[in-house]
Amino acid sequence: MKVVIFFGLLAIMQPVFAAKLNKYISDAIPETFISACERSFPTSEVTVSFRDKPVKEDHKESIRSLTALARKYNAAHSGDHRVLGLTTSELSWEIGSEFKSLPLGNPDIHCARPNINIELEVNYHVVHIAKELPLESCEYNFVHDHEYEHVKINRDNMQRYIKEIVADFKNHFPNKILYGPSEKLNSEMQKAMSNEWLPFIKEVTAKMEAEGMKRHNNIDTPEEYAKGNTVCSGKISTIIRASEKK
Repeated sequence: MKVVIFFGLLAIMQPVFAAKLNKYISDAIPETFISACERSFPTSEVTVSFRDKPVKEDHKESIRSLTALARKYNAAHSGDHRVLGLTTSELSWEIGSEFKSLPLGNPDIHCARPNINIELEVNYHVVHIAKELPLESCEYNFVHDHEYEHVKINRDNMQRYIKEIVADFKNHFPNKILYGPSEKLNSEMQKAMSNEWLPFIKEVTAKMEAEGMKRHNNIDTPEEYAKGNTVCSGKISTIIRASEKK
């Protein structure tokens, strides 16, 4: 089974039906079958792959449009400032769950230990620099260098996400064998996806995004804005004032 989530992390919780099967398992499943299942299936694995994309640069937007875009996405650094540079990105997580089952026979009971495959992909990563800044000028290079600090934070966060999501999966998806009719295993895994996994995704995503925003805010400081008013012989302030007259 597979699901794709944008802007976030995907994590699995223990299937909700496992506890309900405990009494049934103890009554209906021989110890020899349980032992056979444990021998047949290795420890559950959580594998993560990462597909990055090169950073693209955009020089078509105006200061006015970048400022509006930053405020639209509630970028903390926009405030009352005019935005000369903005870094945007989008991530998607794709998760697949696969397992082989071993049948008991009669009754129709199978055992399975799922393996989880997670793929993180960068859909886009764009550095926008206002078109009012001449290419390769002092003011352009100042904004360019600042935005690539945000790029570095994004990439560092992605690597941290990979490590943390594996840990979250292992914590919330116990390494245990599942028992039940084969169709029941599939239907309950789907139910767990809707009732347990997706709410957990929102919680983990919010936590990760909040941590990432703190790191971005650490470089979007009043001192950095003040520096922008004085570097390059004050040309940035002159460009901003000129843009406001248009």
